[in-house]
Amino acid sequence: MLMEHVKSWQSELLDKVELNSIWKGKSLTMMISDKRDTVNVCFHRNEIIINACPFPSSHKIFLRGDLDVLSDIFQGRRKLTSIPKQIIQIKGTFRDVLFVESLLLLAK
Repeated sequence: MLMEHVKSWQSELLDKVELNSIWKGKSLTMMISDKRDTVNVCFHRNEIIINACPFPSSHKIFLRGDLDVLSDIFQGRRKLTSIPKQIIQIKGTFRDVLFVESLLLLAK
């Protein structure tokens, strides 16, 4: 189920040409986990790669939470930075977290 949300987000980012200038050329790896699944997402060389990142051990962002919370985030219903730390674990620089949050919201 988590993979479906991530693939949908990837598709939305690729379909919205106006967002290309934001994410293309950016190098960023992230790990997203719920209780059952872990998905790796990599922005690398103008591509969005899922679970085949060229540098899997160099994640800059870690997201961990329940699937319902992650689902709300990927569907643009909740802002990543406004969710209490007791509900979702977010690790990464503030700049990288804001970058991902922007892409999550703008993709919708």
